[in-house]
Amino acid sequence: MPSQERILIQHPVTAQRIQGGVLVVQGVGAASFEQTLVVEILDDEGNLVSALAITLDALDPGRPAPFVVEIPYGRSQSGPGRVVVRDPSPAFEGDFHRASVEIWLGP
Repeated sequence: MPSQERILIQHPVTAQRIQGGVLVVQGVGAASFEQTLVVEILDDEGNLVSALAITLDALDPGRPAPFVVEIPYGRSQSGPGRVVVRDPSPAFEGDFHRASVEIWLGP
């Protein structure tokens, strides 16, 4: 993982077709607060389809750790979407870091 990037999404890859109601997201990340990252699935208009907070199991706080999470989602038709993994800041309404990948999301 490059030093300036604190979150790397390894799966899914760009333009991957996802279907079946469960998305597996895999990668490496470093969380700034309480080892927590948030994984989101967004539709093509940026609306939240599903989200899940995960806790990293890093050797030391703030150090990179691998993650794998299954996120259930509901979708009635296929279309573009985006997976976002973010490191939220409790001090302000924003994120310390975020990474995303565009996907094709089906029912």
